[in-house]
Amino acid sequence: MNRNDADVELFDATLRDGTQREGLSLSCDDKLRIARRLDALGVTFIEGGWPGSNPKDADFFRRAREIPWRTATIVAFGATRRAGCKVEDDLSVRALVEARTKACSVFGKSSILHVEEVLRTTRDENLRMIEETVAYVRAAGRRVIYDAEHFFDGWREDAAYALETLRAALRGGAETIVLCDTNGGSMPWQIADTVTTVRRTLDARVGKLAVTVGEVRAYGFAMLGLFTVAFTIIAVFYFARGFAHRATIAIVGKVSMKLAEKLTGMFEKFASGLAFLERGRDAGWFLVETTLYWGANALGMWLLAWGCGVTHADGTAITFGEACAMMGMLGATLLIPGPPGMVGVFQAGMYAGMAMYFSRDMYNGPGEAYVFLLFSIQVVFTFIVAGYFLATDRKNLRALKDAETLAPEAEAT
Repeated sequence: MNRNDADVELFDATLRDGTQREGLSLSCDDKLRIARRLDALGVTFIEGGWPGSNPKDADFFRRAREIPWRTATIVAFGATRRAGCKVEDDLSVRALVEARTKACSVFGKSSILHVEEVLRTTRDENLRMIEETVAYVRAAGRRVIYDAEHFFDGWREDAAYALETLRAALRGGAETIVLCDTNGGSMPWQIADTVTTVRRTLDARVGKLAVTVGEVRAYGFAMLGLFTVAFTIIAVFYFARGFAHRATIAIVGKVSMKLAEKLTGMFEKFASGLAFLERGRDAGWFLVETTLYWGANALGMWLLAWGCGVTHADGTAITFGEACAMMGMLGATLLIPGPPGMVGVFQAGMYAGMAMYFSRDMYNGPGEAYVFLLFSIQVVFTFIVAGYFLATDRKNLRALKDAETLAPEAEAT
């Protein structure tokens, strides 16, 4: 399965893996006839063969490009690059790209035994082989389905390393991960338990976004770090303006004096805006109002998440502390310039917040409904508040309009 639990994608390997028995050999015409039958059945992906292994498979991919397939995507099959070889110099990987299929299936080793005894290489080199090969094929414009060969054997040997091989494929840009029980020695309940664990821990896609949970989490924390640095600089300008000014000119001025002057001017304006905090009473009320405002928002997010059924992978409900953290992530995201209504920016902030605590399953169904309802409530609330003030402050608005009208007349006289 991929993207959504309601979407089942069938990957047929008859034309490649299915022909590896003694006494069976298919001609190119045979393979094309079988592929048409599979396409008529509604198969999503048809693995046509290994283009770098023999001329017959290369001919199959050439002829398959001329056929208008109804439902199927033809897939070329190949391995990761050789150990100690640059990916662009590996003839097998280049043949995979030159097959010119829309999608490619790349297999790599998940088992430490196979890495060290078959490939005769190191664990780190194997991870580089996986990531670099997937990235190379993706850079050529191909969709990549990564086959984790001997995955369940590798899981029993070293689960942490088996997961690292999958993460390497995802870093390279793999669209789908296939967990292969290559030897066929795993029991159904073992496969079910392993797949469930992998889905809960592996970085997977976030809803319909073309990014992974890990990327969203990393970007979210990087963004929070950036704002922390910015606020720290503003604090230094507030408490030690002279020192901060000299330090900025001395450091940034080495690159561009004009840029240094602009930065100091910008941070000084921010610091000047905090001048009211010197009055203890005003600072106290500011902190109380800010805490109440963000606390009320976090409480609303917590209750709405509970009502939408947003839970952890183990079934436990969201905590108020987690809702506060998600509120902080959303608040930081909304500081990023965005379109009217912050459409898109709001959703990205919420997904970033959810990625810190919840599994992939929450981004489909409950998670999507939660983000949609939260945004809709914010929009409705904004219109209600704006309408209220427009209705109650009409007198003040008219006075403001009259003042703007009289100002030009006063300047003229």
